Amino acid sequence: LAAVHPVQGMSSPATLSVTPLRYTSYNGACLTRSRAVIRIHLASFSLRTFRTCTRVPGFARAASCITPPHHRARRNLRSGASAMACVAAEAAKEDRVQGELLPNGVAVVTIHRPQALNAADEAMVVAMHKLLDGYAHDPACRAVLLEGSAARAFCSGGDVKAIAQADDRRAAAAAALGAEYQLICAIANMTKPVISLMEGVVMGFGLGISGHGRYRVVTENTNVAMPENSIGLLPDVGFAHMCLRAPEALGLYMALTGARVQHPADLLHMHIGTHFTPSSELPELREALLKVELPEGGEHEAVEAVLLAYAADAAGPGPLAMHQPSIQRCFSGKPDVSAIVQALKSEVEDAQEDGRQPEKVLAMLQGGSPTTLSVTHRHYANVAADQSSKLEDVLKAEFGICVRIINETPEFLEGVRAALIDKDRTPKWLPPSLTKIESEMMDAIFAPLDKLIEEKWFHSRTF
Repeated sequence: LAAVHPVQGMSSPATLSVTPLRYTSYNGACLTRSRAVIRIHLASFSLRTFRTCTRVPGFARAASCITPPHHRARRNLRSGASAMACVAAEAAKEDRVQGELLPNGVAVVTIHRPQALNAADEAMVVAMHKLLDGYAHDPACRAVLLEGSAARAFCSGGDVKAIAQADDRRAAAAAALGAEYQLICAIANMTKPVISLMEGVVMGFGLGISGHGRYRVVTENTNVAMPENSIGLLPDVGFAHMCLRAPEALGLYMALTGARVQHPADLLHMHIGTHFTPSSELPELREALLKVELPEGGEHEAVEAVLLAYAADAAGPGPLAMHQPSIQRCFSGKPDVSAIVQALKSEVEDAQEDGRQPEKVLAMLQGGSPTTLSVTHRHYANVAADQSSKLEDVLKAEFGICVRIINETPEFLEGVRAALIDKDRTPKWLPPSLTKIESEMMDAIFAPLDKLIEEKWFHSRTF
C-alpha cells in the first residue's frame, strides 16, 4: 500500500491488486496476509473505496488510516468534495453511524459510539442525515428504525465540548446546530414510519431525533432529560415544540431544572413515548419489526400492529404525574424565573410528608445559568403562546438564540468547562444571579440572527 504513487497525466480511477505481508499504520492498526482490491483515484491520490476478497479484522479501519484524517479531508476538499461530505465520510469509516436495509423494507439506523453513551458529533449527524435522505427516496424502504448500539444509551446528546474548543466557535456552533436541526426536521417530516427504540439515556439531541418521530418506544430503563441550562445553553432541539403536547408546565419544569424523567408512565404522560415495552421484550419487538410485512400504503398500520402487540401497561401514575399539581402551582403562569423561585420557596415551607421534595427542585433550578434560565423561560413562553407553532419556526428561533449564547455570552464556555473539561461542577455564571439579568441583554439574544449566517447554515445547506 505504501508503494502506491500518483501517476503523472492520469486522472481516471485505476484498480490495483496488492498482497501485503504485514503493514502497521500510524495509529497501530495492522494488516496481515490478505489479498485486497483497492480503488485509487490517482488524480487526487485519495483512497475512495475498497473491498477485500478475504476479510481481515481491522483491514477497513487500517486502510482508512494510512493517511491521517485531516490530510484526507484536505485532499477531498481539493478534489471538489464538500466539507460536509468529508465529515460524513469520516463518520462512516469509523462505523459510528450504521445503516442497513432489510428484506422487508425496514431500514435500521444505529448510533454506535458506546464509549461516549452514543453522543453524536457533527460528522455523525451529517452521516445520519445522508442515510435517512437516501432511505426517504428509496422505494424499497418502507420504514425506518432508529436505535442505539448500547443498552445504556440511545443517544446522550450532541458533542458540545467540540464546539466549545473550536477555534471559530461561531462557525462551529452554526455548523453543528444547523446539521442537528435539519436532521430533526427531516425525521419529523418523513412520511414513512419512523420508530425510535429509546432504551437507556436519551438527552438533548437524542431526544430531538427520537421525540419528533412518529413512534417512540420507551422501557423501564429509559432516562430522559434536557440538562442544557447546567452548561449555559438553551434546552433546544425543538423540545419547546414537543412540550405543546404535554400537560401544562411539565415541559418547562424539565427544561428549567434538567430533571430526569424515568418512569414509563410519566414518559407516556408527557407524550415523550408512544408505547411502553419492557426492556426484556425489546429484542423480540425489534425482531418482529424486522420481519413484519409492510404492504405499500399500509406501512403505518403494520407497524402499529406490531407495536401494540408488544405494548404493556406502564403501571402509573408515575412520580411526575403525582406531583403535577405542585409543579403547576410553581411553574405555570409565572412572569419570570424569579417568580418561579419564590413559588418554590413557598412550596418548601408548606411541604408536608407527602413525598414532595420542592427543595431539590429549587436546588436543581438554581444550579443553572441565570442567563439561560431567563432565556429558556422567555422562549418556552413564546412557543406556548402560539399553539399552532411549526417545528421549523421553533428550531429557527433556537438556532439564533443558541448561536448568540455560545458566541456573545460567557455562559456556554463556563458551563462546558465546569461540567466536561475541569469537571469541578462549580460554574461561575456571569451575571451570577437572576436579579442581575438586564432586559437589553435578553433582547439582544432574541434579536434576529445575521442573515448570512442564517441562510448559510440553516436554510441553504445541503448534505
